Amino acid sequence: MLVAASTCLQGSRPLVPLIGRCCRWAGGQHPINVSFIRPFRLFPSKQTSMRNRFGRSQLNSTRGNDPSAPPAALDAGRIVIAAGAAVGLGGLCYYGLAMTPTKTDALSAIDRATVWPDYVRQRIKMTYAYLAGSAALAAGTAAALSRSPAFCRAMVGSGWLAPIGMMIASMGAGVVCQMLPYPASGTLGTKHLAWVVFSSSIGAMLMPVCLLGGPLIARAALYTGGIVGGLSAVAVTAPSDRFLAWGGPLAIGLGVVVVSSLGSMFLSPVSRLGSGMAAISLYGGLLLFSGFLLYDTQMVIRRAEMHPPPGHYSDQMFAGGLSVRQPLTIRPFDPINSSIHILMDTVNIFVRVVSILVGGGQRRK
Repeated sequence: MLVAASTCLQGSRPLVPLIGRCCRWAGGQHPINVSFIRPFRLFPSKQTSMRNRFGRSQLNSTRGNDPSAPPAALDAGRIVIAAGAAVGLGGLCYYGLAMTPTKTDALSAIDRATVWPDYVRQRIKMTYAYLAGSAALAAGTAAALSRSPAFCRAMVGSGWLAPIGMMIASMGAGVVCQMLPYPASGTLGTKHLAWVVFSSSIGAMLMPVCLLGGPLIARAALYTGGIVGGLSAVAVTAPSDRFLAWGGPLAIGLGVVVVSSLGSMFLSPVSRLGSGMAAISLYGGLLLFSGFLLYDTQMVIRRAEMHPPPGHYSDQMFAGGLSVRQPLTIRPFDPINSSIHILMDTVNIFVRVVSILVGGGQRRK
């Protein structure tokens, strides 16, 4: 039960903020005197449905920018921020590569990679291959479902029912996928089928994001790729596995972000408490899942190094010349489960980057 509970918590990372956003778009229209608590609606009104809000955001994107914020100044600011981030990440990578102490317990993953056996390299390659496959399946599913009028009506026109149902289905698919053992032979089986279903359910959850338009999604994907690539480089080049000690603080931060996401679903966004919780869910969540990405990247490497090699445990063990049956069965290394954690971090970062880009575009109007 404890493993199942932790699996549900791990699989629910990208779902609560996205459902909160869907339900916020589907909420009722505020009266003139906005109250502290947001009105709860099970079904949306026509004026405040998600589709109408997406239509207004796309209509506003075709208008000119505010003269007080000229595009040249905004582009210059973005270039400065991007250059500063690149210099910072490059400095961290240089510190890990060129200034690492010579002690064995302070070697980075790149230093240890020179003595890795072939099976460790193969495990890491398979993990990131499944990660790329999951991302491709999720993106393809989201793009395909966004062209289905029936599914769009079900997701954006049914209030809370469809998003919550999709969230439960995605969580169930994630739990089943992580509970199934990976086949020792590596052939296609039930584990791979559950992996396809789970990746497709993530794409179905991300379908409303596709309604924001291709240019914004492309920019968000580009920024997300830069964030994930830079943080992965930092995790690989960091001296020792120091990010593995972040598990406890990250778990506490996850609880804070989940509570903030749930609170922002019901509190008015113009109130101090509601806007504060929304900011914690958005910007705090971006920092939190960036930390989770560092943690999970080093955890993937640690699992690949520490898991017993193939064929190490046979059906029988010999001690003192006597044949002894092995009491425990060691499962083979599971690259799918390892890739799911990084996929969750990437999806959460992507959703928050999209939200930041949408909010920044609306403030410039």
